[in-house]
Amino acid sequence: MRTDSLTPRADAPASPGRLDRAAAGLCRPRPWPLLAAVALAIGVAHALRMLPLPLILGSGSFWTFPRGTVPGSANDMAQVVVGYVSLVRAPWGLPLLQVRTLLPPDGTNIFWLDAVPLVSLAGKLVFAATGSVVNLLGAYLFACLALPGVAMTGVLWMAGQRGLIAAIAGAALADAMPYFLFEWGHIALFAHVLVILGLFLYVARLRQPRARWVVLGWPALLAVAALTNLYLFAMAGGCWAAALVQCGLDRRLPPRRLLAEAAASVALVVLLLLAAGILSPQLAAARFAGYGVFSLNLASPFVPQLSGVIPPLAGYWVGMHQQVFSYLGLGGLLVLLAGALAALARGRSGLRRMARAHAALLVLFAAWYLFALSHRIMLGGHLLLALPLPDTVVYAFGAFRAAGRFFWPIGYAAVACGAVLTLRHWRPRTAAALLLLAAVLQFADAGPTREAIAASAQGPAAPALDRARVAAVLAQARGVLVFPVFGCEPATLDADGHLTADSSRRSQAIMEIQLLAARANLPINSVDNARGTPDCAGQEQAMQAPLRRGQAYFYLTPFTPDRSQLGGADPAAACPALDWARDCLLPAETPP
Repeated sequence: MRTDSLTPRADAPASPGRLDRAAAGLCRPRPWPLLAAVALAIGVAHALRMLPLPLILGSGSFWTFPRGTVPGSANDMAQVVVGYVSLVRAPWGLPLLQVRTLLPPDGTNIFWLDAVPLVSLAGKLVFAATGSVVNLLGAYLFACLALPGVAMTGVLWMAGQRGLIAAIAGAALADAMPYFLFEWGHIALFAHVLVILGLFLYVARLRQPRARWVVLGWPALLAVAALTNLYLFAMAGGCWAAALVQCGLDRRLPPRRLLAEAAASVALVVLLLLAAGILSPQLAAARFAGYGVFSLNLASPFVPQLSGVIPPLAGYWVGMHQQVFSYLGLGGLLVLLAGALAALARGRSGLRRMARAHAALLVLFAAWYLFALSHRIMLGGHLLLALPLPDTVVYAFGAFRAAGRFFWPIGYAAVACGAVLTLRHWRPRTAAALLLLAAVLQFADAGPTREAIAASAQGPAAPALDRARVAAVLAQARGVLVFPVFGCEPATLDADGHLTADSSRRSQAIMEIQLLAARANLPINSVDNARGTPDCAGQEQAMQAPLRRGQAYFYLTPFTPDRSQLGGADPAAACPALDWARDCLLPAETPP
């Protein structure tokens, strides 16, 4: 391709046509407040297309027991609510995130419940001021859907693209990114805006290395990410480190200043993690099996999946369903193609300059990409390569067992780079047309995922137990014991490797009891700790022990305590059937 086909010609007509004037208007620099408002309006409209107002206000029926869009996501979402409600009602103390009612007497840190600690702490402050439990998770989800486009517009703005077309395309490409919307069932991981803000601050640091707002913005972002999710913190932190290293390589700032800033940011984050109880000996439990399973498929970013533009692919998903969904969308692919053609037109010298200008980030992205692929490299349904790794390494990498998620910042950066190159090197008329088409394609392609979110947001998951009956039992209790505890329940799989209906029902029933116990502010022996290992043997012994008065017992497998456990009481009277399960409650000697 010739370079002159990508740039305005010197002998272009002096009187441009209507389309040229419109394109020039879309590409003409505008003030940041206008572009931010445009991107925010698009994001808000997109979010309201999916979320009903009662859900956003935290008062809708959805929050009775949230439901996601894929199997198992209802439990994932309810787990977050358990942590949120439990922390809101817990007394203040250090560590800030420790809740004694979840696995008493030591309790559990809600960080490991993916309970969005920052939002939970905000809810705790509201409770302290008003005495009311106010659910802020709906507002958080709304913000997660409405703000990515604003952050992406900021990335393009910092890269010099300040036209309306940058706001429109940036909002569409980020707000409707398929792999972002697909994370609906993982509430903490839904804050992709933090990843894009990491890229925004990276570009800002290179453009304005001495700006005070950039220097202060980094520790603020790292603190927010640390109190949101471990994956998002690692991604934002990687962008922070790349920006510092690149400033050092380019000699934009003295090494002493860079080291001082790095030390200050690290110290702030470490103090925050210590106060929250995240940085503790329990952090060793973050290691987990699963690395190499929840990975990135080589084809996933580029093959249309769950597509609203290509009907035969509306239900198609590349590779194994355990792998991380990473599709960029048709709009994202179009921008990548246009940007790649523009980059190639710059020749080798131009590509080398680009690589030198972002050497630290490119090295980081290469490492993240290899980590995301894991040691078991898949192309579609085919295993191309399986590299042997020591079990200790696999287990250590399991701290980020869903390694495929580390493609997310690479995907956002690639799409942003494609949009910047398109706007820099194609004629305004062509660039505007390409980006408008990309915006339309991106929104349309995400249609099935968007509709799935809207459908799930209309109401709660169907109950696995009589929730009113469970709540009535808890109203008479001082504590709750459920058997089996979460993580120890027997699991049976069908021919496709999915949990059978009975296993899914039992798993959801455990979570329903946990959520109702949290709302009743009762201690419970079960919690879904994302990185912990439950004491199944100890719980089996506890199930055989005499029942304690005032404690509500729920048995979700065929089991009924005998008379010796019930202090001579009749099992039929003390332990009535609860749907397909059983509950027991020996009245306390004094009222609870």
